[in-house]
Amino acid sequence: MQHFAANYLFNGSKLIKNSYLSVDDNGIIRYVSKEGEATIERPRMIFYNGIISPYFITDKNDIASHKKSLDTLKKISFTQPEIPLVELLKLYISDFAETKKDTTTKILKKGIKSGIILIENLDLINLKLKDNTFVKILI
Repeated sequence: MQHFAANYLFNGSKLIKNSYLSVDDNGIIRYVSKEGEATIERPRMIFYNGIISPYFITDKNDIASHKKSLDTLKKISFTQPEIPLVELLKLYISDFAETKKDTTTKILKKGIKSGIILIENLDLINLKLKDNTFVKILI
């Protein structure tokens, strides 16, 4: 069992501050914490500065597509800064999942096997993307 913690966890509908999720060896999510639970250390927990999110795409090996998706989010965020980041993430992931007819990639919840990415180097105080914000595949 691995535990992935971050400043925020985007579960597909909302941002949960200082949260973590537990994933078993088969990639199935076994626990999604409540706000603030990531401040307590656990064995095999890794804390990341950023936002843990479901995949933007279904092919985990396609990092270029994840980067392209993030670039699209940045463009929207920079041209329409009034749109909150959580709303951008919700729209993008739900549109993607709808296009792919995929009901599992857009959520992080117990019992689901979902790809997990990390969005790093963003403004965590104002929840805004920056020019040098990047994405990394966790599982």
